[in-house]
This record gives sequence, structure tokens and C-alpha cells, in this order.
Amino acid sequence: MGRYRNAMCYDPPRERDLQNLRNWCAGNGAIARKETAYLAKKSDLLNAAGITDIGVTSVEPFVEDALVGAYRLFRRVYSGPFFP
Repeated sequence: MGRYRNAMCYDPPRERDLQNLRNWCAGNGAIARKETAYLAKKSDLLNAAGITDIGVTSVEPFVEDALVGAYRLFRRVYSGPFFP
């Protein structure tokens, strides 16, 4: 009974984390679709990391978006024979 109670205390995963994992799996051709089917059932997933620092959690999306934007800009500016 204690194990069940401990398992039910986990928080659900954040939608942004799920979307990041889905994007990564979609871009990785080495993983079979059947092996990533679990991502479609959000009710079966949990946040095993637990509650994180609220300051880090609130800043994380902005940093991630900035890094993705910088990467896209870098790819646009430095596209050529060395950066296909």
C-alpha cells in the first residue's frame, strides 16, 4: 500500500517537457514509433524529478526559447559547405 501511495504522489509531467520529448523522438529516426507510443497517454506519465525550484522553472522556458532562436539564427547566417 505504501508503494502505491508513493507512486500517486508524483506530479504530472509538464506539457512543455512532453512536447520537447515528442520533438526529439520525431527527429530521431532510430526510435520505432511503437516505442514512443507511451507519449500519447499523458495520464500514464509522471514527473519522476519531483517539484523543482520555482525560480528555475519560471526562467527555463525563456532560456530555452532564446537558445532555440539563437540556433536558428546561427544556422541561417552560417549556412554553407561547413554548416549544411
